[in-house]
Amino acid sequence: MIPALLVGVNLLDVHTPGKFASRIKEAAERLPKGEWITRGDWGAYELWDKGNAGKGIKKEISKRFKPDRNLIDKYTPDNPVLINRFDRKYYLANSLALRLAGIDETTDDPGFLRDETGRLTGLMTGKAASRIRKVIPQPSFEENIKGTIEEGKLADIVVLDKNLFEIEPLEILKTKVLYTIMDGKIVYQRN
Repeated sequence: MIPALLVGVNLLDVHTPGKFASRIKEAAERLPKGEWITRGDWGAYELWDKGNAGKGIKKEISKRFKPDRNLIDKYTPDNPVLINRFDRKYYLANSLALRLAGIDETTDDPGFLRDETGRLTGLMTGKAASRIRKVIPQPSFEENIKGTIEEGKLADIVVLDKNLFEIEPLEILKTKVLYTIMDGKIVYQRN
């Protein structure tokens, strides 16, 4: 898992569909497949641009930009997304995140907003978002010691005396283990 500061997307100044989709696309392009895109805070500057210093904020917020998963699904087929509006009243999940959380068109929860045809938009309230947050992996903070096979990192690996991709299937049964390495330590070595 990549640290949160790298997977988050900055949407503070975003309140239009084109810019919203563009920022999500940029985030998806810099992250490995499977990595969650989180945070966001879309729409904060929209109120500030209007000179709103908190007066009538509820009325202003209710009229603001509310994105739909259709804006981002084509850019994030391999990256689940759960991002929030600046006030945390609304969250947006892409189709992949909804699927991973078991949310579909049959989900009966008023916290998941629907369009005029009854289709899930991906937009949801904070309470509904907790169902998505439950499936987001927690950071392990072990990226510096695990995750790739390179000198100085821990790995669980088995070294065989033959390349399994180059031998006949029946030869696999005759393959011998030369080393077994766990947590960066050799736990078995063939004599």
